[in-house]
Amino acid sequence: MVAVLILVLASVFLCATPVHHQRFKLPMCLTGYMTDVQSWVDERGSFTDKVDRRYAVELLNFIEASSMYTDMEIIARSKARKQIREIRYLSVARCGLTRIPRFFDIQIYDDGSTMADRLEYATFYGNNFIEVSIPGESYNVQFNATEAEVITNPNSLKDDAPTLWINGLHDVTFKVLKELDLRACGIQNLSPFYFSNMKALEALYLGENEIHTIPSNAFTGLNKLLHLDLSRNFALDPNGLSKTLLIEHANVFSPLESLKSIDFSHTKMVQRNVVALRNLSERLERISLCSVGSLTFDERFLRSSSIKILDISGVQGLVSSSQVLQRMQSSLKVLYATDSGIDNFDVFKDFERLEILKLSRNEITTVSKTTAESLTNLKVLDLSSNRLNSWFERIFSQMPSLEVLKVSDNNINIISEQMLADFANVSYLGLSGNSLVCNCRSKDLIELATRNELHKEDRAIPQAPGKNGKFDFHIGFEDINQKIALRHNISYLCERGFCDIEDHIDGRVLISDYSPNGYKCFQMGESRSLAIVEVKSCNEEGRNSDVIADLDAGWNKLLILLLLPCILLPLTLGFVFRRNLRYFWVTLRNSALISMVNKNKVIDDDTIFNYDVFVSYCHENRAWVLGKLLSHLEQECSVSLCLHERDFQVGLTILENIVSCMDRSKFIMLIISKQFLLSQWCQFEMHLAQHRLLETRREDLILILLEEIPRRLRPNNLHYLMLTKTYLVWPKKESEQPLFWKRLNKSVEAHKQRRRENASIA
Repeated sequence: MVAVLILVLASVFLCATPVHHQRFKLPMCLTGYMTDVQSWVDERGSFTDKVDRRYAVELLNFIEASSMYTDMEIIARSKARKQIREIRYLSVARCGLTRIPRFFDIQIYDDGSTMADRLEYATFYGNNFIEVSIPGESYNVQFNATEAEVITNPNSLKDDAPTLWINGLHDVTFKVLKELDLRACGIQNLSPFYFSNMKALEALYLGENEIHTIPSNAFTGLNKLLHLDLSRNFALDPNGLSKTLLIEHANVFSPLESLKSIDFSHTKMVQRNVVALRNLSERLERISLCSVGSLTFDERFLRSSSIKILDISGVQGLVSSSQVLQRMQSSLKVLYATDSGIDNFDVFKDFERLEILKLSRNEITTVSKTTAESLTNLKVLDLSSNRLNSWFERIFSQMPSLEVLKVSDNNINIISEQMLADFANVSYLGLSGNSLVCNCRSKDLIELATRNELHKEDRAIPQAPGKNGKFDFHIGFEDINQKIALRHNISYLCERGFCDIEDHIDGRVLISDYSPNGYKCFQMGESRSLAIVEVKSCNEEGRNSDVIADLDAGWNKLLILLLLPCILLPLTLGFVFRRNLRYFWVTLRNSALISMVNKNKVIDDDTIFNYDVFVSYCHENRAWVLGKLLSHLEQECSVSLCLHERDFQVGLTILENIVSCMDRSKFIMLIISKQFLLSQWCQFEMHLAQHRLLETRREDLILILLEEIPRRLRPNNLHYLMLTKTYLVWPKKESEQPLFWKRLNKSVEAHKQRRRENASIA
């Protein structure tokens, strides 16, 4: 047998000051992290226990320049004693290299072969590559394989060679290299044909770099590549602003004929890149576009009809129609689409292979029974932070495989009998953050889950068998099982007497997100909030009663209670406030006169306006209007505002002033907040503004939201306006406020321009 072969390395001029790169602390996407898809190297470039050390050379923080030759000889003899047969695994991680050394083409074996001939796995994690090498660097050292001595190699030094960081890989053919790890190396540019000499490469990891441009022919020759990692690339321009990844040519991914997996997670992209994505391999099964920015797709999203794992979290509008995902209907298994603007759950009808569907922070209001019935393999469904209301037919129990259901932070108000049946049949339920009205079924649900905690152990949600390799990996089941393991066990409630539920109420449900504050309800009779576990238990008759009938009966009682004050109140007021009746009738008469005067009045293009904008706001928002809006529009943009506290005419009633000032303003601006919705005069101004829109049929209204208004707090007229008109939201972050003012200026100028155009036409 040939003599024991030893390597290598000569390199590490800067290893005395290694560069330590930390894993990016970013929200985890569906495709996980680079080391989740393979087992030979850890996050920091060290070999794992699964690597056979007889075939591995690991050089970490390796040599000081002052004793390079001596240390290299010692390490070489040490490797000889450890009987390394050949080098299949190589780690040169965290050594401060500014470029890859030229040692792959050195003949180190007795048969004359080089390290590149037999190397299968290599990592350069955590180095600091630059385009031009530092003067005085010398990475041209080799070993004599038989004598284990360090010798210089003058033939390997090429003064005329380009000083690119990848220079050490040029003109070297890697016959069996399968995986190349170049994470966190400060790489900024990829040039054409960088990897064309790696015909057997299956996985290329370029994550956590500063890559901002991918040119044509960047991946030429990689026709066997299965996985490409371009995630977590963050580049800054000379001004310190973030750059987006630009794919220069539509066919840049065309050479990747065998590609099964590609990861763009957290790498900001531009719209023109969408064309290149359409040319990804037809064999593609796994893609992450998690947090890549605002991209718009159409039905030609991808060529592949074999997509199994897809993460489009943060990408708005991608699944607004069923046609976009239609190609994936027979293959898609796991979809993460958090904060993706989805408002229609029916786009997932007949996705029979779906196992995990994460749709949190979207706009879904209902789930149809027919769509639920078609999702026969769905195990995990996350609909938290949507706009779901209560339902009165069985929906989720129609999904035969459903194990985990999350409907927290929705608009669910009451738990119906059908909802209780849906919830009872899942393994884990998340329901916190809903504005529940206390009823017996909510108490039943908590008692059932509490009893189950005593008698059942945690049930992990298993991943379906039959994985086709490591590049099918996803964190979906791992993520949900971790949350299950960390959930709050509520069996302690039994010790406080909350486990008295009757045996005829059956189910396997456990609560996955229990907290005392998250599981409260509103007690109608007592007009107070209390924990669901404190609700009085229902008797058999109460439990089986029809919720709709209960509500109808409740409304009848409420109607009677409302009619009594309507009869008694006028009599009481007439006596107590008899001196104020005269003023009441005067006010009523004035309102009627104003109504008659304005009944046939139409604001046309010849109307003379005294103000540009009538601003409607409540007293609580006065500081913002006077301190920010007024100074910006009047002083910086020369826009005249009509404010009630400054411009209302003395002597007129409030009603007369509102009508008059609105008529003398070109358009109306509503400053919406929760306090605004509590003000009767502000509500009146909003109704009057909407009435004016209907009369004039002009876009004469600007909506500004000082805070997010949940759907349950919006009156119908405001909800209609928000659905039919674009509105602005005041950002809390100071860095985002200049963009708000820019958009507001543009909107105001558009209204003024429209007025000028209409006037000129007239």
